Amino acid sequence: MDPHEVVLRRVDEAELLTEPAPDFADPPLLWGSEAYVRELFEGTGVDLEFRPAEVILNAPSEAGAVELYTTTFGPVAATRQATEADGRWPALRDALTSFFERHNTRVDRLAWPAEYLVVTGRKRR
Repeated sequence: MDPHEVVLRRVDEAELLTEPAPDFADPPLLWGSEAYVRELFEGTGVDLEFRPAEVILNAPSEAGAVELYTTTFGPVAATRQATEADGRWPALRDALTSFFERHNTRVDRLAWPAEYLVVTGRKRR
């Protein structure tokens, strides 16, 4: 499965609360799609290599995970700022807390494995 699809499925609750991107901007999570990245670099003379990787988000609790995720993961941090400004933050916080409760892989603390795509590019000579 494409890592982009995995991430989008995992942050579905947050996606429901965000405004659509402007027509000229692509969602940042598309960088998790090999096909999207290949299209971006098509015709540039850059050879691309891809490999899936995984990071585990560790936190003392679901609430701690929400705080960490919404202050360090760029697209979600920006969404948090926007929803704090317009009063939607409590709904987003609750949706993310529920998400982490469902996807937690530990009982003594929170651990959430998240896939991502590593992209390496080398300019042809």
